[in-house]
Amino acid sequence: MLFNGVPKSFTAFHWHGDIFDLPRGATPLASSALTAHQAFRYGKNAYGLLFHLEVTLPQINDMAETFADELQAAGLNDAAIKLNAHTHIPLLREIGQRVFSRWVTSL
Repeated sequence: MLFNGVPKSFTAFHWHGDIFDLPRGATPLASSALTAHQAFRYGKNAYGLLFHLEVTLPQINDMAETFADELQAAGLNDAAIKLNAHTHIPLLREIGQRVFSRWVTSL
């Protein structure tokens, strides 16, 4: 399984306004306080992730600047997002490498 050995709880990077219902027969893999379905597996090799394991600090900075109006409308602070990213990105990068390596070798 892709998430074996991954901490049961971690802070992923979310940037979405969309949510989805799980496909019939899918196995839920991750959720958050605000979004019930953050990741799922369908069958043996099909996965869906609504959060970002691949994001980098420059990408977060670019997104915060490009979509500043979305952040403001949601009542979110871009400075806080950038600061929190520095805290969470190292573990997120490690988890992403583990998950994506397993995904590629499982094909």
